[in-house]
Amino acid sequence: MLRLSEPSDREIRKAIFALAIPIVWSNLLQRGVGIIDAVMVGHMGAPELAAVGMSQIVVMLLLALPMGIGTGTMIIVANA
Repeated sequence: MLRLSEPSDREIRKAIFALAIPIVWSNLLQRGVGIIDAVMVGHMGAPELAAVGMSQIVVMLLLALPMGIGTGTMIIVANA
């Protein structure tokens, strides 16, 4: 039987980095939207800025559930 060689550490790091790039960009863009919201609403006053800050927490909580389910699903599928 033909045995394939094990991937080198460099190849593994390169593959992990390639997978991490979209996640990093997504997180940076989400933070960027939050900062832009804060800058735009910051001119209106403190209560409005507090409301934007609270809404960012709610949005993150709403996004965390599907992301967690997606990650769990990927793990189960990868092990199948």
